[in-house]
Amino acid sequence: MKPDKDQDHFVKQRRNFILISLFIIFYEAAGLSIQEINFFGNKTTIDNPEIVTKAIYLIFAYFFWRYYTACREVSGVLDFFSACNSWAEQKGQNYLNEKYTKSEDEHTKYTVHIAGRDYLILKYLIVKKRTREFGPVERTESVHALKYIAIVYTILSYFFIALKTSKFSEYILPYILGLIAIWTISKDWIV
Repeated sequence: MKPDKDQDHFVKQRRNFILISLFIIFYEAAGLSIQEINFFGNKTTIDNPEIVTKAIYLIFAYFFWRYYTACREVSGVLDFFSACNSWAEQKGQNYLNEKYTKSEDEHTKYTVHIAGRDYLILKYLIVKKRTREFGPVERTESVHALKYIAIVYTILSYFFIALKTSKFSEYILPYILGLIAIWTISKDWIV
């Protein structure tokens, strides 16, 4: 079986990006300063160690860009978020079906667009014994409540899908390490 070139390229870029991110996190947390470099046994003293730090930051930016473009070529991030959206939508549908279809009321189906996805809502009529006097009473779920439910399921989906698949550690975790590295770099600039 022929190996996939895009996947091999992605694995190399992920490895490089993770290594430079971890190096920067350690470099900044330990407060390291490179004063001397050894080239094949020849030692070179660096008069301005700040230039090494800036070069490391440029290398980090380069590997960040390379990882970003490699990620787009294999579409792993999109697969992760698609799996999260599917999970959240399924849980939302289960909630709505459980809530509305267990009663003996009359239902009318309609769709509402909430938090970037469509949900099937069951609009229902409460049929009272004395419908001749009062007529049927119409109720629907509050759209605000449904938005909160959609948001909760969306947040939970990231956690559950991250535990179920390797897509989180392959595609999302390197970005998190990169953001931590950026934070360690920028905290000196903010102060």
